[in-house]
Parts: sequence; structure tokens; C-alpha cells
Amino acid sequence: MTIAADSLSSFMRLPAGLLFTAGLALVPVAGFIVFVASRATVPAAGGWLVVVGNAAWALTSLALLTESRLTPNALGIAFIVIQAAAVAILAELEFTCLKRIPRAT
Repeated sequence: MTIAADSLSSFMRLPAGLLFTAGLALVPVAGFIVFVASRATVPAAGGWLVVVGNAAWALTSLALLTESRLTPNALGIAFIVIQAAAVAILAELEFTCLKRIPRAT
């Protein structure tokens, strides 16, 4: 999203700044998720932060659709809804796994 923000913006009628910033925010988030997932024992706080962060991302994404200054076209709406659903599914899977694996205290 960061690299192609301008192009995506014109296709979806979403602000390029929003797409750029959202894409840029995913870089450290992905790094943190890799760090947490690569531990021999998943730290409880790190695992819960990943779950809550993904759930918050999904809910915030859907909340964007209620923002009156945001006027995406059908492709933009579909992009927001599909990525929010995908992230919500990830949060649910992470939650399920987090309950089943040994955790560090």
C-alpha cells in the first residue's frame, strides 16, 4: 500500500495519505508479530497485544466507512471490508492458538 498509494488511491477513491500511512504502519507491526511468533514460548503480553491490535485494526477499518469525509467507490469499500474481515479472521485464529500454547509469564 505504501509504494502504490497514489495508484491505489485513484482506483479506490481512498486518500493516498491514508493508504501510505496504513501501509507504513504495517512494517513495524509485522516485525513485532514475527518477533513474538519466533519465540520458543510465546510471551503472554506479546500474544495478547497481537490479538488486540488485529481486532482493533479490523474494527477501525470498518469505522472508516462511517467517516463522512471518506468517499470510496465500490472497489474502495470492498477493499476496506475484505481486509478488515481477513484481519478479524487472523485475530480469531491467533486468539484460538494463544489459548492452546504454553506461554511465558
